[in-house]
Amino acid sequence: MNPANPAHTVNPANSERAVNAVHPAHTPERTQQQLDPAASVGARIPAVVLCVVAVIWAALEIAQVHAERDALALQLLTLGLLLGAAVIIVVASAPSLAPFTRREHATVHLLALSAFLVDLIAAWGTARTPWDASIAGCLGLFLIALSPYRPARELALLGTASAVVIASFTFLGAQAAPTGNGGTALTLLLVLSAVLPVLACGYGAARHSAGTVRGFLAWRQERDGTIAAESELARAGIYRAVHLERARELAPDVTPLLSDILYQENITADHRTRARAIAARIRSGLVADVDRTWLQTALAPPATLAGSSPRVDDPDGLASRMDRAQRTALHALIMCVMDDPSTAELSIALRGDDEASFATIAVGFGHTRSRWSPRGTRSTRSARSGRSPGRPRGTRSARGPEHARYDPFLAELRAAVTGLTAEFSSRGLTVKFSYAHR
Repeated sequence: MNPANPAHTVNPANSERAVNAVHPAHTPERTQQQLDPAASVGARIPAVVLCVVAVIWAALEIAQVHAERDALALQLLTLGLLLGAAVIIVVASAPSLAPFTRREHATVHLLALSAFLVDLIAAWGTARTPWDASIAGCLGLFLIALSPYRPARELALLGTASAVVIASFTFLGAQAAPTGNGGTALTLLLVLSAVLPVLACGYGAARHSAGTVRGFLAWRQERDGTIAAESELARAGIYRAVHLERARELAPDVTPLLSDILYQENITADHRTRARAIAARIRSGLVADVDRTWLQTALAPPATLAGSSPRVDDPDGLASRMDRAQRTALHALIMCVMDDPSTAELSIALRGDDEASFATIAVGFGHTRSRWSPRGTRSTRSARSGRSPGRPRGTRSARGPEHARYDPFLAELRAAVTGLTAEFSSRGLTVKFSYAHR
């Protein structure tokens, strides 16, 4: 299997990402998803579960009060609005669509508040309490689900704003109830019971978000201090190792030359020629080491794959223009690819201009890979054809469970670069992204 040549897939002039990549990536917000993307990958499952619970709760509540309201269309609209808010959370929390934006968060609140108002209209004029606990409770569950994705201050502010809206309309609904409001105390009790789920869950989600971010930042500060201390200790050892390596490389040529000069007690023309050749070889080696980027060094021999050696196409040395976070994330992804026993080929191409660079990583799956078919039975991909049995040649296969190992590494890289796309197929993986020059 031969992956597409990366040199022909990077086209900054025709790429929409070229417009955005020339600007530096925005400063990460204080959220778990943006500061610790790998850890936030696992937060999506609880978010999905909370959304499912919220929708089921609302559906059961609507089914229970349907006979009392005789407003099926409005009740279905209420459920549809809540379902829309849940779908936004489920879809936008996918690692491939990170980060979860402020606009999506605000849309969830608007849909939930709209559902509350529609539910209030459906109950208007009936003897039933003018609100359903399920609506405010659903919004509270949504806020808990959003805690890994949005900053603490935003969760608290929007939660408070939604609580104020719910309190206002609950008060109006209680005043308009045909059975009377039962006095100020009962009205205040209704308002309080309506907003408590939103306030409690909103402030709880904000506290969880702030605590997670604070813990991660403290860990990162401690880690950076440890790395700095260990780097100082390791630097002397690295210098000695480089010196010994150079000495071993030069010993076969330099030692005989010096011995010959000492033996003859005279420097001849042959000695000068040999010395110039040795100096030229030393100079070319030093220049090659200086020109080699960290990426070429990381993939230099003895790094090998089952099918071939990794290839780096970076004629302009653009890998050196990455910052530390980008280098770390890309190196981690490369190590994950190298550790995958099914990886047969790996090529990385970098192209760019004075302001931004564009990268394409092409991974070829050459071994027989086991994957789960839609019915849950195991099937295999043919190593020769790169396709599953029964699947037409060249068609794209669904993303299988075996690809989940890449999710944390892609999440980290997505947070560090701009416009990352990852395309899985039966033949391999193609990752494209851009980054502004530091």
